[in-house]
Order: sequence, then C-alpha cells, then structure tokens
Amino acid sequence: MGQLLGPHFIVSVVYVVSYLLPLFSTNVELKAANVELTAAFVELTAAFVELTAAFVKLTAAFVELTADFDRCVPSCNNATFMQKLTPQVAKTTLATISTITRLFGVVIAVIVIVVIVVVVVVVVDNDDDDRDDDVDEDDEDEDAGI
Repeated sequence: MGQLLGPHFIVSVVYVVSYLLPLFSTNVELKAANVELTAAFVELTAAFVELTAAFVKLTAAFVELTADFDRCVPSCNNATFMQKLTPQVAKTTLATISTITRLFGVVIAVIVIVVIVVVVVVVVDNDDDDRDDDVDEDDEDEDAGI
C-alpha cells in the first residue's frame, strides 16, 4: 500500500496514529493537537499549491506538444512525434500523480486528526459533566448532615 499511495501518505497516517492518538488526556495535550491540526492544514494548503503547479506544468507541456504537432509537416512520420510526446508527457503526468497521491495522504491525515479531536472534545466534556455531578451530590449530602 505504501508503494501505491506514496511515502507521504504512510508518514502522515503513521504520525497521526502513533503520536496524536495516545496524547488526549488533558487540555494541554488537546491544545497541542489543535496546533498539529493547524500544521496539517498548512501542509494541505502547500500540497494544493504543488498540485496547481503540477497542472500548470502539464498544461504547458500539452501546449508545447500541440505547437510541435502543428509545426509537423506531412512528411513527419508519426513515430517521431510519439518519441517526442511520450517522455515529456510521461514525466509531467508522473509528477502530477505523485502530487495527487501526496495530497490524498494529507487529506486522510487531516480527517483522522479532526475525528480524534472531535472524539476527545466529546469525551472531555462528558468527563467534566460527570465530575460536576459527583461534586454536587457530595455537597447535597454534607448539607443534609449525612
């Protein structure tokens, strides 16, 4: 799976699972998770910039190839054009696929972080409510003279 999705996907998901998951027990760690979430969004934005740059390169390659094709005279055989076409398009296409794969890994990592933060917020809120109820019951017992 790592070869299919790329190293950035594996690094992002392993980082989230191994580092952030065990941390959620205090508010300080929750704030640290929010910092990590912000960093993940920054990385996601950078990935979108790279993806846009890759599409610009791909478009430029197709424009150049179209110009080459238009300049090709009828005596130009198809094999020569394909030799010119294949390496350039293949290189740009592979770069685009690599960027998309990285972006996919970052999106998965951000989703995992958001789910963890939401679960922790719900758990922390529930724990705080239970503690308040216990304190209120103890106060009522003391007021009643028990």
